[in-house]
Amino acid sequence: MNFKFGIITDTHIKPKKGDQSSPFKVNSLANKRAKYATSLLSSSEQDFTIHLGDVVHPLPTLPTYESACLEAKKILKPLSSKMHFVPGNHDIGDKLHNASPAGPLNKSTIKIYEDHFGPSWHIFVHKGVVMISINSSLVNSGLEEEEIQKNWLEKQLHKYKKKRIFLFSHYPLFIDSPEEPEHYDNYAKPGRKWLLNICVKAGVEAIFSGHVHHFFYNRYKKIKMYTLPATSFVRQDYAEIFPVEPALEFGRNDIGKFSVALVDVTEKNHKLLFLPTEGHTKKFKKTKNISNFVTSQSLITPHLRHDWAGSFDLPYNGPMEEFSRKRARNDYPLMRLWQMGIQTVRTPLSDLLDKKFLKRMYDWNATGIKFSIFKEGFPSKKDLSILKKHKSLISSFDFALKNPEKFVTRVDLKLSFPVRVGKIVSSSSAVTKGSKFSHSVSYGFPLNDIKKVQSYWKRFSRLGYVFQINASENLESAFKNLQQLKKKTNRPISLIIRFAGPSPAVASFDNKKLITRMKRAIFLQKKYSFIDLQLDTFVSVDRGYHPRTGLIDRLSNFTNIGKSLIF
Repeated sequence: MNFKFGIITDTHIKPKKGDQSSPFKVNSLANKRAKYATSLLSSSEQDFTIHLGDVVHPLPTLPTYESACLEAKKILKPLSSKMHFVPGNHDIGDKLHNASPAGPLNKSTIKIYEDHFGPSWHIFVHKGVVMISINSSLVNSGLEEEEIQKNWLEKQLHKYKKKRIFLFSHYPLFIDSPEEPEHYDNYAKPGRKWLLNICVKAGVEAIFSGHVHHFFYNRYKKIKMYTLPATSFVRQDYAEIFPVEPALEFGRNDIGKFSVALVDVTEKNHKLLFLPTEGHTKKFKKTKNISNFVTSQSLITPHLRHDWAGSFDLPYNGPMEEFSRKRARNDYPLMRLWQMGIQTVRTPLSDLLDKKFLKRMYDWNATGIKFSIFKEGFPSKKDLSILKKHKSLISSFDFALKNPEKFVTRVDLKLSFPVRVGKIVSSSSAVTKGSKFSHSVSYGFPLNDIKKVQSYWKRFSRLGYVFQINASENLESAFKNLQQLKKKTNRPISLIIRFAGPSPAVASFDNKKLITRMKRAIFLQKKYSFIDLQLDTFVSVDRGYHPRTGLIDRLSNFTNIGKSLIF
């Protein structure tokens, strides 16, 4: 059963001599970027590749379409023997939408497409898994072909409903919510509701789409829905989801976003593996180890300090959305976690109480992500009830106390996952010298409190400990001392590696120093595997107190620290 297949989308290949259909400079690089992406995929182990559409840039009604198709076949030739095509709106015509910037598909454009790329919808079975590709531009079109495809799809889904099914569509069914209104980047509601219902009834495992040139992950019932990045250019309208100035060409040339993907299909599940192309225009060197892009499981737990579940109202702005706003989420943090092999993240208890976060926690959990939950103060009965209710999401629970030694007699927390206590370390209790003082709060027992913790551990019932280490403290010594504590107490231990500096006003952006320290900490964690290793920052903090570098930047691209962990 186990196998891998590749996915590439939105290559937007132009005729060999080019054309003038786009005013953006980045579009001129599409062909070279497609060559790199093709050579990268062809260097990986896979049984076949699916192109999710927008193979070419010119529309079927343009005189340059045929020459673009010929160039595309030439560029994609290394994958051609095992390539399956899904029609994109550039390949076959737009869906029926009054505000679309290009003409809709019709009988003529369907024929033109099929003459070059084969049937606009088709099915094949590979090692018992059913692969179904549809012409998404047809849905809600009112054409005769829409009804034909509809009847065909319903028949296939009924026939194979006891099998594992993957569905491939150029347009995503929705971006943010199944209830969202129609816009340029989704299905209109009549067709959307029909397709979702029949996919749920048939038990479809996953739906893959392109078109948007950005990554989005959704879940409807039990269906995982992936919208995948392009190889050619980034849609600059979605740059509005990042709280920072856009990348080059208003965000259109955000090289950290470009990628192809592998889908690793196992006996009972699947996993999406991203192979970053990063806008490269030269042929991928086969001597380069492709396994560098596909990581094994990482045991580090980063802190999700920023809003990781919120949606944004993008401004209405032509040529795509001149009449209404659309909502979208930044799902790249999840994509980066997958790429780094991270399966546990740290987030506050308040996220479990917020419907927005709670839904996404279950969505993320469906992909294997677990949550290390924490709160300030001793947990209430309500807190414990919430933790027990959502125990399937949780890997551990930590709480922070100002004076933990005063509460030891009250601690008897019967939870199905590790529970740890840490100390609130505040500058308010620090000894001041002269007129100098500091404003700072951190979490976790200081390492010099190990003996103190050891002295009263017996009064804690099944309770573990959270420690912290700052940049000036020796990592080797810390791990050895925590090992001794583990031998004497046999309790769960967590160690927070602080990216933040000692002063909230001094930035910590020394990448070389941080990279060295992170690599050493991860090496030691493998040796002392009983320690839950936490990183105090995932997304860079570039404003507020304690500004510092994380594993990804505010554009959700890898920082040098993040890259050092996977490349």
